[in-house]
Amino acid sequence: MLIPCVVALIAVCFCAWGGGAAAAPRSDSGPSPFVRDGFEHGLGRPWNDTPAGRSELFRLVRGYRSPKALALVVTPSGYGPVAGSEMTAVSVPSDFARAGWGSETSTDTWYHMRIRFPRGRYKPTRGAWNWLVEWHNDSRTSSFAHAYSIAMGVLTDYKQAPDAVTPGRRPRLFLRLLGGNVTDPESFTVKLRANSLRYNHWYDILFHFVWSPDPKIGLAEWWVNGKQRASVAFPTLYTLPDGTHSFNGFGLYNYRLHAPWTSEVDFDDVALGPDWASVRR
Repeated sequence: MLIPCVVALIAVCFCAWGGGAAAAPRSDSGPSPFVRDGFEHGLGRPWNDTPAGRSELFRLVRGYRSPKALALVVTPSGYGPVAGSEMTAVSVPSDFARAGWGSETSTDTWYHMRIRFPRGRYKPTRGAWNWLVEWHNDSRTSSFAHAYSIAMGVLTDYKQAPDAVTPGRRPRLFLRLLGGNVTDPESFTVKLRANSLRYNHWYDILFHFVWSPDPKIGLAEWWVNGKQRASVAFPTLYTLPDGTHSFNGFGLYNYRLHAPWTSEVDFDDVALGPDWASVRR
């Protein structure tokens, strides 16, 4: 769920072009990744696209040390899951995301990716609704008020007038954590320095989560360009009233408030795996 409304990411397989992620090779050095994709073959399984059938919103651009990367483009007339929003996204199912999936009491998963904000083409909106990476709650958990999803995005100053005519000011990356009791969630936010967002730069983004509703077991760690920005003991899943726990999918987003301009975010070298060695690249 994304603030301020419940958002259900519509998962419709995007198979119109490209072959999707290559099969992950096994290595003698350790476990294989669950997903590894540099988008060299376009966009296909296991990714699902939203909105479906809009190939112009899922462009291939020059990648990080590779011929191709995936650009997610939002337009003023684009799809929005709730009123006043616009979103282009790709996601993998929960069994690939390994974020609380199954009956395990805890799940240890790493997520690695490159993200670029093209100068003149990426323009965030005012405030916190500029989402880039999200671990979307399952539908049952999303039905509870304020049970929002864990996500990383771009934060800009809230004080700006007029609100939606010009882009947000002083952009910086931030990570929002939520979990615990689904009827009374805990939250924790990590913000980088105001106006620190770099354009035309391939960010190296790494996450490590121990997925658990128990605050003594759950862990959230975040690195940006090799520098650790967060290491938080935290209930990374929700406990539901019947005693079960939530689970999440995983997605790459260009999701914003409605704005009168087009905006682009580029992604490359995405990997999900059981340890750091499995997602290194």
